[in-house]
Amino acid sequence: MSLAQDITSRARRYDRVAIEQLLAANYPGVYRLAAALTGSQTSARKIAVRVMRKSVERVEKWKDEKQLAGWFRHHTVLRTRRLVGSTGQPPGDDALVDQASKADLQYVAFIAALRKLSFQPREALVLAEGERLDGRELAVAMDCSIEAAANHLVAARRELMTVVGDQLNVRLAQLARVYQSLTPDEHLAVPLIKRVTRRRLWPRRLAIWSRNIITIALIALLGYFAWHYAATIDW
Repeated sequence: MSLAQDITSRARRYDRVAIEQLLAANYPGVYRLAAALTGSQTSARKIAVRVMRKSVERVEKWKDEKQLAGWFRHHTVLRTRRLVGSTGQPPGDDALVDQASKADLQYVAFIAALRKLSFQPREALVLAEGERLDGRELAVAMDCSIEAAANHLVAARRELMTVVGDQLNVRLAQLARVYQSLTPDEHLAVPLIKRVTRRRLWPRRLAIWSRNIITIALIALLGYFAWHYAATIDW
């Protein structure tokens, strides 16, 4: 068994350290995707917290790193959809602009056009260029068919080309570089993960312990009745 498989296996048994390790490994990706989709690092932090909380409730279903990464992407996308159009970020304050080392006017216009796309084409473009997902992974993240995801990506490229013309690939490459720079502050992320794990894990552990105690009590009770019944039989 590999180290990653061992950690995932221990996490499914509600090992706190293993859960914290997996959350810490996936937190930056959740934050990065949320920031890129909403344009707001403030929104990204809120979304990341909610996704982390929900993930602890799904511990028993975790299988491997790839499945877990797909789960985090999918639920980050679902969370950001609730905030689409509500952040009100002007282009100059957009997370994808703020983090750019050389945010020239054409790139700013490119990001402004990205924000005007419908939510699914925008998701498809950010996921394809930032996360480098294949067709199936893109469809899973967006909760649609592979064909629909591909169509949304084509629509996004076509719309953005009307803004930047033959510079589209240059701007997409710039977007990908900026995307990778969208990382949370580690000194804030680690305490947050520990706090989320502690608060969400305790009720789950309590429920498991209660269930185990009840099971043991029932087994003991059945054993007692079986013994008592056997003792009354005249062999």
